[in-house]
Amino acid sequence: MQVGHDQQKSTICKSRLWFGLDKQLSTLVLKFNFIFFNQQRLSADGILIPNLHKALFVACNSMTDTLIIEKATEEIQSQSFGFTQQFLEIHQIEYSDNKPKVSRVDTEKEDGTAIVYFPVVDQKFYVAVYLDTYPEISVRHVNTESFHSVYFIARSEVLSFNDLSALTTLKPTGGWDKGDKKRFGDSVHKFSCLNFEPNLEADEFDDKIEKLLAFLEKDKEGIKALVDKANGYIQVTTSFHNGNTMLGGHHLDKNIIKRLGSLNLEIDFDIYADGNYFKEP
Repeated sequence: MQVGHDQQKSTICKSRLWFGLDKQLSTLVLKFNFIFFNQQRLSADGILIPNLHKALFVACNSMTDTLIIEKATEEIQSQSFGFTQQFLEIHQIEYSDNKPKVSRVDTEKEDGTAIVYFPVVDQKFYVAVYLDTYPEISVRHVNTESFHSVYFIARSEVLSFNDLSALTTLKPTGGWDKGDKKRFGDSVHKFSCLNFEPNLEADEFDDKIEKLLAFLEKDKEGIKALVDKANGYIQVTTSFHNGNTMLGGHHLDKNIIKRLGSLNLEIDFDIYADGNYFKEP
């Protein structure tokens, strides 16, 4: 009799079976997330997901985000890409609990690409790790992503903050009244101010201007009133990494320009070159 041998063989078979199921489940999670990652497209197409599928959707997103962060963190620690090595020679990533701190995981791209943003010590810009999420999670490349603050602002020496707020149905992100004390120093504001900045996360400029315009377009007449009565406009503040003095720039396509025009909006850019130069090879 070969009972011992058969039991051992049976255990091996079961082990292989469970290993195979784990691989299949992992693949299923990634495939499910790739298919359903864009919730806005699901809503636009009128597809209704049953409660069980919604729960699975949330679980898949959470699990996939964890795997994406792990893979991106692995690159920061192993520095397998030349850019990662080059950048970490001159700057440091912020850490929390002995791990690289993550500012944001962006999985909103329609092609399934993910971006993990890591904050840089004493700087506003980020290290961005770009990953493919299908058929498996893998790092595509690494670069810096500039800090972008993109917001609408309206100011008045006559109207109060409440007066400005009453011109629109949109909820302000912040603001102040004429005569209020400034956050720093002993001086006071000489005008009232209201601003809208719906996207405060680490993100690309194209996404930020798109999200701001989509927000403002919810009350076109209100925004036009703020433009007419309080000189409202869009302000962009950007901090580029000045590693090789090639800063790049912002691009406004004709659709964005058309949408700006429909709201009578001007746009102003404040651009800063920050950080250390790359070391000479």
